[in-house]
Amino acid sequence: TGSSGSTPDVAVVTPPTNLQTVASLQSLVSSIESNANQTLNGTSSPVTSIANPGTASAPQVIVVNGDLSLSGNTTGYGILLVTGTFSPCGTVGWNGLVLVIGKGIVTGCGGGNNQYNGGIIVAQIVNPTTGVALSTIGSPTFNWSGGGNGVYYSTGCINQALNLYAFQVIASHELLY
Repeated sequence: TGSSGSTPDVAVVTPPTNLQTVASLQSLVSSIESNANQTLNGTSSPVTSIANPGTASAPQVIVVNGDLSLSGNTTGYGILLVTGTFSPCGTVGWNGLVLVIGKGIVTGCGGGNNQYNGGIIVAQIVNPTTGVALSTIGSPTFNWSGGGNGVYYSTGCINQALNLYAFQVIASHELLY
């Protein structure tokens, strides 16, 4: 549903000028990578589990270089950065920020009862097939099929994630029930 539709609602936002280029997003990714609590490698095959996805009292900054394919029952806390394709299925959820910056592809399948509290940012800065950096930001892909409880913008969850890293809110979209 687009920004003028009913809940759940997905909106395309314009990032601040300092995050509107491939170079600035690459810099952001590098900065997050240098502050990560965990770095997982999903370049040759997808990462399929996160041993320590964090807790409400001990959130994590987790970087997956490559693809992340989660299923089953996983709830994470903090910042999750995926540079490849993010494929959550089943009862997978997150409290904080999920950043899919790189291939810029999210392919989710619901069915579980977990949810995403905070925000999800998807940006394509590399060619999804070749992995070569683009000269301009490409068109991200966000496909979600099945059920699940959805994505809920939560300032509390974002603020908790922001305490882990020096982020600033670039845009917000509030829904009235």
